[in-house]
Amino acid sequence: MKKSIVENFPKCMRIMKQFESEQPTLKSHSPPSQGDPFEGLKHFMFEFTLFENNSTYYENLQDTFAIEYKWLVSDNIYFYCCPLKIYKKHYNSLKKEFLENFIDADEIDFILKEINDLNGYTKMFLFYQYLNSQHKSKIYYSVKKNIIFLKEKLPQDVIDSELAHIQIDKSQAQLGRNLYTQTRKESNNDSHTTGYKDLPFQIDLSEIDLTEIIKSLIQAKVIHSYKSEKEVFQHFSKALNLKVDKREKLQTIKGRTIDKTPFLNRLTIALENWINN
Repeated sequence: MKKSIVENFPKCMRIMKQFESEQPTLKSHSPPSQGDPFEGLKHFMFEFTLFENNSTYYENLQDTFAIEYKWLVSDNIYFYCCPLKIYKKHYNSLKKEFLENFIDADEIDFILKEINDLNGYTKMFLFYQYLNSQHKSKIYYSVKKNIIFLKEKLPQDVIDSELAHIQIDKSQAQLGRNLYTQTRKESNNDSHTTGYKDLPFQIDLSEIDLTEIIKSLIQAKVIHSYKSEKEVFQHFSKALNLKVDKREKLQTIKGRTIDKTPFLNRLTIALENWINN
């Protein structure tokens, strides 16, 4: 049975919880406001800076992760983002568990879910943001290998229609970027940002991910007083500094037959993980 990151890396999680409990500034920091959709990310940067500047916690997490990771690998225990050799060993049992839980699902459904879960590793691996570049790269390479292994089991038409959004960027892991630029500890010269130039982080969002979000907001009627959908897409694209070919991406999404909302599913899983843990 799959275990959560909390269960597989208990000592790392204890370090994070202890850090949070000992930082009154975190508790007093104002919560996200409705007027600023990026307030939550600003709060993350505030928390990360405190963690990074506390060398005891930062170094302790790196050492503890290395120990727990090595123990899991040496005992061939499955864990989220595990090395390929371990994933292959547990593949059949993971598939069996999935198919038992979802009666009408088949192996393709299982593979697509696994790929989408793996593709969200930077957000679903709960303390990923606080690891150093070496540890992040270790996770990245395993994710990459596992996804390649899974893709080889899929028909090409399924890959073309269902996995167009999967873009694992090597630089994302090697340079240690996700929601923020590489930490000052590892690179004092990196100040690159994407959109909202006053914020010190990147938003890792593909064109089709953004299209999924915008179209969902429009269909749910939470966006009002616009002249056309084109106008809405233009404003979002400008704000996030991401050019979107609206027609092409909407056609791709419309053509999906199996996993119809992969990015929204990823967001749901990530939020549910946060709620449960």
